[in-house]
Formats: sequence, C-alpha cells, structure tokens
Amino acid sequence: MVIAAVAEFQRDLLIERTQAGLKRAVDQGARSAGVSASGQTTIGGHSGTR
Repeated sequence: MVIAAVAEFQRDLLIERTQAGLKRAVDQGARSAGVSASGQTTIGGHSGTR
C-alpha cells in the first residue's frame, strides 16, 4: 500500500512539473509541434512530410 501511495505522489509531481513547463514555454512564446490530419508534421508553422 505504501508503494502505491509513493507511486501516486510521484505521478502527481510529474504531471505538475509537466504542466508548469508547458505553461512556461507558452509564456515565452514557444510553438508546439503536432501532426495535421493529413499526416504531415508541423513545427512552428512549417509543414513537412512525416
């Protein structure tokens, strides 16, 4: 039971740090990379084949 509690605590910390990092990146004007519906990867507004 103790191991499960520690694992949950670690998971919560990871989520918190990830969200803080994403917020910081957005605040600094970073753009996210993603995949469009056509399957092309877009990075910073530029697209290329995946």
